[in-house]
Amino acid sequence: MKKLIDLFKTYEHVLSEDSVMDHFRNILNKGKKFAKLELKSCIEEFEDKLNKFHMEKKEQEVTTRNAQIHQQKFGSSEGFTVATNSEDLRESSTASENRW
Repeated sequence: MKKLIDLFKTYEHVLSEDSVMDHFRNILNKGKKFAKLELKSCIEEFEDKLNKFHMEKKEQEVTTRNAQIHQQKFGSSEGFTVATNSEDLRESSTASENRW
């Protein structure tokens, strides 16, 4: 358990994956079964830390995914708006030339 806690920074980036969290939960549950009272409280603190980090990473993924979808939707409509505006400019300049 001490190594898992000490090396947290090396694997924190994969904690958003459910399969990784399942493996950690299995390790923690097995550790709780055979641990003394003092170690159990340490395991529970670590479990809380893992769960909190997991939820934060999941929220970040959802936010990133939503931002990409939003950017794709509005990125394609911006091109359409720009094209429409340049067509309007051509039409107005053609109309101005026809007046002279």
